[in-house]
Amino acid sequence: MKVYSSRIVTQALLICQYPAELEKIDARIGLLREKLDEGDPLLEPDEIAAALEIAGRKRQEIVDATPAARQSAKILTAVPKAARAYR
Repeated sequence: MKVYSSRIVTQALLICQYPAELEKIDARIGLLREKLDEGDPLLEPDEIAAALEIAGRKRQEIVDATPAARQSAKILTAVPKAARAYR
């Protein structure tokens, strides 16, 4: 039961972290777009574009992982209910 409880807590924490991570990466992407539009004395436009591409890929990875984590959490929550029903 301890392992099961720890897995539920881990899944819940992962689900809570995704929106915060998305907010951070969206803010970073916004700043990079501003720098690309306005120019930056330290970075070339192609360097900023490369950073934007990497941030976009990272954002997509987070978005793609979110439904799987939520589905996993739903299944882990349903297991004890199903066990109680079959007792």
